[in-house]
Amino acid sequence: MATTTRRNLLRIGTTAVAYVAGATIVTGGAVLASRAEAAAPTAARAHWNTAFAKMISACAADDAINARYDAATDADREVLEAEYERLGEARYEATWALFAIPAPDNDALLWKSEYLFGECTDKAASSPCWAGHVVAAYMADARRLLAQGVA
Repeated sequence: MATTTRRNLLRIGTTAVAYVAGATIVTGGAVLASRAEAAAPTAARAHWNTAFAKMISACAADDAINARYDAATDADREVLEAEYERLGEARYEATWALFAIPAPDNDALLWKSEYLFGECTDKAASSPCWAGHVVAAYMADARRLLAQGVA
């Protein structure tokens, strides 16, 4: 079975760099709190953290089925097909749902930047072409947060 376009697009941004940067944001409540002098997370940050945790969970489930699928025989792949597609779709939906949420601060904007462009920092690489709604959401965040200065 050929992999879906959505699945291939998500593979681009869900690398160790994106996970590490994101995990720092989600699990880095202490890091974020220390920057804000131990202030409680804003409602926007709490919403982002919830959506981010959902995306990480969906990515982990999809990674697990991908490993099983890749190791399976053709006959076993037929059995795994529906779960493989369902978990790939869940990954896609959770990832782009997160992108639709306005970045609550510069840390979230940095995560989005790493996700979209982190693998393109090699001089021999080029940036993938992202859908207009993804770029529009990213640019709205960048304009809003960067115009404010340090968040």
